Amino acid sequence: MKQESLFNVLTQELEISGRPRYLTTDWDAAKESVIKLEALKPALAITGHGQPLSCNKLSKGLKKLVKEFDQNAIPDYGRYIN
Repeated sequence: MKQESLFNVLTQELEISGRPRYLTTDWDAAKESVIKLEALKPALAITGHGQPLSCNKLSKGLKKLVKEFDQNAIPDYGRYIN
């Protein structure tokens, strides 16, 4: 879930999003991490924030995050934007 969204934190809606914008200083490394994680084809993700994800939802979510990382995960403005 997007941790910078109060609504998402309160509702705990199932979704895979990029790293929190307020903690990410290297967006190229963050994208590479997402690509590596998707390539591992994990069967289960229990991250400690949000609900656990498994199987099809996890696979589809990671593929979508990799595909749309630049558009959806990287903010348009902020301290750590190149």
